Amino acid sequence: VEEDMVDSFPYEVPQEYNSMPLLKGRATVDMKVKIKDNPNIENCVFQIVLDGYNAPVTAGNFLDLVERHFYDGMEIQR
Repeated sequence: VEEDMVDSFPYEVPQEYNSMPLLKGRATVDMKVKIKDNPNIENCVFQIVLDGYNAPVTAGNFLDLVERHFYDGMEIQR
C-alpha cells in the first residue's frame, strides 16, 4: 500500500553519492540467524524492510553488502 502512494522517487540524491549503491524504493531482506546456547530455539528468521525512500544511501549500502554475502557467518555484534 505504501509503495502505491509514491509515484516516483521523491527527491534527488546529492551527486556526491552517485558512485555509491543507492536503493530508490523499498526492499525486504530475510536474515536467517542461528542462536547459540539456547535450548528453546536454534534458528530464526528476521524480516528486514529497507527504506530507500527515506535513507537511499544507507539502505543501498546495506543491500549491497547483503548481496555480496558480507554478513554470511558473521556473529551478531551488540
